[in-house]
Parts: sequence; structure tokens; C-alpha cells
Amino acid sequence: MKKIKVNFKLKGERNYVHGTDIFNNVISKFPDHKPTRIKLFLHDFILSTVCELVFYDKNPESLNGSVHGVLNIDGQEKWFEFIELDSKHDIVQRVDYPEIKITNSCEIEEQSIKLNEKSMFTFVETIVSMKKYLLNNILPCESGKWVLTRLDLDVYKDIRDNLKIEVTHNFQNKLIRSSILYNEKKIGNMYFSWVKK
Repeated sequence: MKKIKVNFKLKGERNYVHGTDIFNNVISKFPDHKPTRIKLFLHDFILSTVCELVFYDKNPESLNGSVHGVLNIDGQEKWFEFIELDSKHDIVQRVDYPEIKITNSCEIEEQSIKLNEKSMFTFVETIVSMKKYLLNNILPCESGKWVLTRLDLDVYKDIRDNLKIEVTHNFQNKLIRSSILYNEKKIGNMYFSWVKK
């Protein structure tokens, strides 16, 4: 078991830690490796900007964190979870997140969206913004919002161009599964859930 204290910044005016920052934080712990078979589950919002990221070399019987997952490093699986720490004394720092710089470079075609220019944002920030923009256009509603709840990737690369997201299954407009494509080749899936305000 390995524990790492993590300090997050909040994106824009959000009052929770963004799923993209959670993913990027996990990946950043393996700068000299190429993580594969990544699964990230986000069952609830992380509200504290101070967390403990815990890695396990063996599959734990239970995970206490509402955000957890597993990835493969050099043929060995590592499980992880985020545990929120006391947030009473959090010093909240914020960063701009102008998603419009991504979505302005996108084109929607029925149930899919493609990126026409190279993104200045990370891979996961780009695909999450694309998916949210697509859903807000094809399934608009003013009483809530779409949030990332699961991400499955065959292999991680910080790809920022030639990306496409295709809706593959719609579970009663409450959970949407989509394929992530790079150069028209599938590299993973992502799931978004509808959360009421």
C-alpha cells in the first residue's frame, strides 16, 4: 500500500474536484511508464480539495473511496482510491477552464462529435469537454448536468488531435455510454450520468 497526499485546484466556479483532474493526478504518478487497461469509477463528487490517493498492489476486498479504479503498469495491476481528508481548513485555489476553446474546434454529426484542430488541453480534458458538449446539444435539459462517472481506456497517451466520440448506448437519457476513437480506431469507452440540480 502506498499513500500520497494530493492537493487539488477547482476548475472554474465548480465546488467539486473535476473528474479530469482526478484522472490526470493518477496518471502523473507514473511519468516513466505507459499505463494500460485503465478503469476509473466516479460514484460521487469529491468536495474536499485535500485528499489521500492510496495505491494497492493487490485487489483490496473493499474500497472506501467514492472515486476509485485500477490500471496496469508494466504488466502488474494497481488498484487505487481517493479518500477525502478534513476540508475545514482547505484553502481553495481555482483555475480557469475555458472549455469553449475545445468545443469551438468540434463538429457534431448526429450522435457523434469530432475534434477538427489540435487541443491545447490534456487528452482527458478534451474528450470530457467534447462528450459534455455533444450531450448538451443532442439531449438538452435545464434541470441538471452531465457528469463523467466512468472511463475505460485500453492504453493511455496524451492524444490531442484526431479524436472522435460516438454515443453507443443511451440508458433512458440517464446514463450514456460512448466510444472514444483516435484516427477512427476505438481506444476506450466513457460513461456520463445525468445529475439533477
